[in-house]
Amino acid sequence: MRSVFNILSAILFTFIIAGCNSSNQEKSPSEDSTKTQPQQQEPTADAGKDIVGTSDGLIIREIQKNELRVFGKYVSYPITKIKELVNSTVPDIMNQIHQRQLILGGTLMLIYPDNNPTSSTAKLFIGIPVKVKKPVAGYEYLEFPQGNYFKATVNAEPGTSTGHWKKFIQELETKGLKFTGPYYEYYSDSRNTEMATTITNTSLLVKKQ
Repeated sequence: MRSVFNILSAILFTFIIAGCNSSNQEKSPSEDSTKTQPQQQEPTADAGKDIVGTSDGLIIREIQKNELRVFGKYVSYPITKIKELVNSTVPDIMNQIHQRQLILGGTLMLIYPDNNPTSSTAKLFIGIPVKVKKPVAGYEYLEFPQGNYFKATVNAEPGTSTGHWKKFIQELETKGLKFTGPYYEYYSDSRNTEMATTITNTSLLVKKQ
């Protein structure tokens, strides 16, 4: 588990440093953060009207997200093995981003393009948002479209979100809220009382239909 935290923390730290060194013309797309002082605020629907509801530990909101370009690769992987997937895949993704000077634009994302995330095994796209697009052998780019999304924020570490996805989807369907895939998942870090980085929040996203 520590290795997963270290990898994600390194991504977040590098993203923050890159943002500090970039010019005013190079503003990063909005991303969530659980830090006391977030790097950027995520645009949301009208204030006071963006709360869809809460259920079984879920906080569900309707939000607006900016377009992102996600650099990564497709893998077929058991949901229970996502921690191992992060450990084995993310270091090389980060290496390619730095070597090719793609410029970080966000933190780690898991995208379920076909199957519902509650499946035991799913085709996944694991990647990191970047600002520059260059051909890289063995890797692809997925476009994260701008628009309105339903987002659930849950207390879950990478690879432990399956149960939350079930509740999230069920809650949207119960409320008659229309949505469409792909299904998106990304992570935020925070500091504990000892100032150590911990991965405490997972954001689940589906696009409003």
